[in-house]
Amino acid sequence: MDLAAVAVRLPRLRDAGNRLQADAHQLQADVTDGGTAGIARADALLGRLQADSRALGSAAGGAAWTTTAVIPGLSGPLDAAQALAADARTLTDGVLPDYLRLLHSVRSLSLQGGATDLAPLLAARGPAASAAAKVDALQTTIDRRPISGVPQIARAQRALAKAVGQLHGYAKSIDVALAVAPDLLGADGPRTTLAVLESPAESRGTGGLVGGYVLLRAQNGRITVVSQGTQSQMGGVTDATGLPADFVHTYEPLGVLRDWRATPLSPDFPVTAQVWRKLWAAEHPGQVDGFLAITPAAVAAVLSVTGPVTLPDGTTVTAESVQRFLQLDVYAKFPLQQQEPVRDAYQHLVLAAMLDKVSAYRGSPMPLLRALGGAVSGGLRLAASDPAQEAKLATTPLGGSLRYDPGAPVLGIDNTDGSKLDQFLDRKVAYRATGGRVSATVTLTNTAPTTGLPAYVTYRVDLGTDAARAQHRPGEHMVLAALYLPGTVTDVSVTVDGHAEAPRSVLPENGRTVVFVVPRALGPGGDATTFTVTGTAR
Repeated sequence: MDLAAVAVRLPRLRDAGNRLQADAHQLQADVTDGGTAGIARADALLGRLQADSRALGSAAGGAAWTTTAVIPGLSGPLDAAQALAADARTLTDGVLPDYLRLLHSVRSLSLQGGATDLAPLLAARGPAASAAAKVDALQTTIDRRPISGVPQIARAQRALAKAVGQLHGYAKSIDVALAVAPDLLGADGPRTTLAVLESPAESRGTGGLVGGYVLLRAQNGRITVVSQGTQSQMGGVTDATGLPADFVHTYEPLGVLRDWRATPLSPDFPVTAQVWRKLWAAEHPGQVDGFLAITPAAVAAVLSVTGPVTLPDGTTVTAESVQRFLQLDVYAKFPLQQQEPVRDAYQHLVLAAMLDKVSAYRGSPMPLLRALGGAVSGGLRLAASDPAQEAKLATTPLGGSLRYDPGAPVLGIDNTDGSKLDQFLDRKVAYRATGGRVSATVTLTNTAPTTGLPAYVTYRVDLGTDAARAQHRPGEHMVLAALYLPGTVTDVSVTVDGHAEAPRSVLPENGRTVVFVVPRALGPGGDATTFTVTGTAR
């Protein structure tokens, strides 16, 4: 009798999980909408979601489950069902109310393309941080739970995990955006920010080759462009005072203080920003309060909300076209070496046009905040001159610090052949630390097409002569890989495609051990190489 009751409850549990996933997805959409209709729908949905979680609890509890727990093989499903119900209740009663408080905090804020009262954004910081912390803890709990062998329970588990996963990404992006957006917009007074566009077509540690820059001034929510230009208009310095000794030892010989194109060689963005501060101050008066690194992917995320931009020459750039435009089309349109200033000009023109679009944006800030937060995964990085603000940024991925996640490896790729092929380089890292030994395996795949790329994109500067280039396939690519391992690692050994090789160098940087490896050249069309770094953790 009890077994029959359990059999009836299993489909109910599965169906309740599916309803909860669908309702949670709708709530996320309503919160993102940010308008009056979205607020009303979200308020109504919270009650339905709480009913969903109670239905899960009802399906997972009661005498039928309890009495069958003593039957061999059924105690595991009972535990899984009850844990599922507890997680659902945490979501609907603990996490989601914070989302609604967040929504109500910013409902009075409507960006009008001018000076804006930023008080609602400041008020929303608390609910956003609380929601992010709670959903982060819930995500960790769910990730650790085993998937049940009972299909109905497993489906409900996966439905809940999907709902929480979607909310987790959303919560983190909104929390990061609200943590820094008011300061960027001059909530506490005038703020000057140097925004630099980095192109991943030619990779560097923090993202890519420095192209254009825009100097911004913000106050009371109004952003204005003060000046703009290209990296070729910016000089270098010789004074390394104040920079970390490890960084200077490794990268100063490579021109990191002499050439803006070399400045982002390390993936440690706060240090890169220190270099930018030095180089900028050498030629420009006045205080710079922050440094913003932006990639074309981050520009695309913003344009997906603001809409397309039109450049001075009439070119229209959209969220869908901006990456191809900056990373491929400009090289096809201006293929000569002497046309570099023209190509670089498009970098800062696109950046300035995007920022103008942001400052003119009208409507609910929620879609824009979400885009800015989501752009972090696309290469948006921010550093602050103020130590307190920089300390806050270091706790988020937006800060781009090597100390953000000290237990995880960081892979830096630096282009060594002068091509623009890094945009096609797929990177995967697997890491394991057990018993005092660490092992990291990196797989690099060149996904560049075998035909159809602009000649300038595949051009190999490192080969020196046209005769040498004729010996290599267009699209073949060389890089320098820098693997930043957590902590101090000794007795380092390297294998490349299964063959033992000596690392280029092993050096310390910002509490990590950096192992430099030169993988073999990769041909286009999916050619891949794998290298493994092992060592002893100290």
